[in-house]
Amino acid sequence: MLDNVQLARNGEGVRKRFGMEIYEMALYLSSATTDARQAIALPGPKQLRFVAKRRLVGGMLGTALLNGMRKNLPVGQEAFYLPYIGEIVKIFKTEPDIREGQTFRIDLLPDRGTHFYIADQLKGKPIQASGFNEAVLAIWLGRRPVDADLKRNLLAGVAK
Repeated sequence: MLDNVQLARNGEGVRKRFGMEIYEMALYLSSATTDARQAIALPGPKQLRFVAKRRLVGGMLGTALLNGMRKNLPVGQEAFYLPYIGEIVKIFKTEPDIREGQTFRIDLLPDRGTHFYIADQLKGKPIQASGFNEAVLAIWLGRRPVDADLKRNLLAGVAK
C-alpha cells in the first residue's frame, strides 16, 4: 500500500554490471503491464524496491542513477532536470556505504514527488518537478535502460 493505493509486484530482477550482481530490484504498480511506456505513464503511485547484493558506495550509486537518467531524457530536457538530478547524488552521498543486504527504495508519488529511502529512512527532501517521476522510471524502463535484461524482468508481468 502506497498513498492509499494497493500496489502489486509487476516484475523483479537483478542489476548486473561486468557479470557482478549489484542489486535486486522490484517494480510495484497499481496494475500489471508488460509495456514500458505504459508502466511509466500509468497514473497513481509507483514504487521501486532494492536490496544491495554487494557493498555499494552511496555517491557512486547516485552518480550511476544520474547517468542512467541522462541517457533517457528527451533531447533538450537535460537543462530543465539538471538541478533535480544533481539532488540524487547528494541524497545517496548521505549514506557513504550501502551494505550487502541493505534495502533502499524510491517512492514515486503524483503531486508529491519522488521520495528516496535508505534502510527505511527518508533521505533528503522529495523532488517535485514536472515529469521527474517518469524520468526516474526511465533509468530502468526507458529506451536506453541501464540493464536490458533487468528491464525485461521488471516488465515480466508477474504481479504477485
